[in-house]
Amino acid sequence: PGHQYRGAIKIKREAGNLQPYPWAQGLRGGSRLFWVVERNVQMRKIDVMLNTAARKLVRNERGGIIGLVAEHQGQSISIRAGKGVILACGGFEHNEEMKRQYFEAQHVYGVTSIGNTGDGIRMSQEVGADLWHMWHFHGGYGFKFDDYPVAFRHTISGPRVEDRIMPWIMVDRFGKRFVNEYQPAPQDTGARALGYYDPDLCMYPRIPSYLIFDEDGRLRGPLGIPIFTTENTERYSWSEDNAAEIERGWILKADTLEDLAKAINQRGHARIEPEQLAATVRRWNTMVQHHADEDFGRPPGTMLSIDRPPYYALETWPVVSNTQGGPVHNARQEILDVNGQPIPGLYAAGELGSIFGHLYLEAGNIAECFIGGKIAGQNAARQQDSH
Repeated sequence: PGHQYRGAIKIKREAGNLQPYPWAQGLRGGSRLFWVVERNVQMRKIDVMLNTAARKLVRNERGGIIGLVAEHQGQSISIRAGKGVILACGGFEHNEEMKRQYFEAQHVYGVTSIGNTGDGIRMSQEVGADLWHMWHFHGGYGFKFDDYPVAFRHTISGPRVEDRIMPWIMVDRFGKRFVNEYQPAPQDTGARALGYYDPDLCMYPRIPSYLIFDEDGRLRGPLGIPIFTTENTERYSWSEDNAAEIERGWILKADTLEDLAKAINQRGHARIEPEQLAATVRRWNTMVQHHADEDFGRPPGTMLSIDRPPYYALETWPVVSNTQGGPVHNARQEILDVNGQPIPGLYAAGELGSIFGHLYLEAGNIAECFIGGKIAGQNAARQQDSH
């Protein structure tokens, strides 16, 4: 108790090029982690079937899981399980229908693998699994553009979290600030304030929202971070000074705040009165001068004035890094049915039915993958032959 434990990975120079993992290069250490996983698969001579999609679990007459039906190169194949099946299929970040049914906020865009479409949830439901935590997703706020397949996270630069200046404020569709933009857990609670539904207006007034910043803010570093790409899309590299994104039309630019409000309105989502946006920024600059966010309690060290033209706006949406919902499992990683009983031979690992149901423990999901996966594998290996 009271101790923290962590592991570190050092890769020798001759270990090879980490470029084969371009989807993991947006986050610190991602490529190294994939390298370690692949090396362990190779050393243990584990068979891997690529381009093979699991479609349906197969049960015996007693209801136990004895294998699955998969699709490989357009052909349906059956795979027998000697001990059981472990579902490690990820979540449903890119299943639009499931997000409509389970998320309060609409729309929420995925920043990760487009293969995470809830397949494991559907397969486990079909054999009687109960579900939990379906509303809860791990995400913050970020950016989605029509000409790129996945969303971007926002990013800020600095040596330590408490010293990082966030150069923007966030306003709703009416030009009003509504939240501490610098959330203590930016990739969990960061999206929640955007999900407010106004019953009088019958709309989500904060979806989308808009990041507002000035020339000093633009020059502080890239505002977005791409953490995933698709196989057929070159991974995007966000420019250091955000100039390329202005050129692409992703970031709006104007000489005055009033003109910036008009440019935002032309996009079709917002109804910002020009004077309202100017008043919001004046209020912000006054609080920066007094080193206190009296409205929403943002940490003083993160605050920066917005007073050097030109001014900029970046349309902002709730984004999901990973979902937490899925089939219920116990401490043995056994998937449970609606009566709380284990479904024989069926296990879950990782994001599929995460144990986190209200607040995400930072770095917890990756621990779930490796620790939960090990527990599932050990318990599956110990059970009697599923046949």
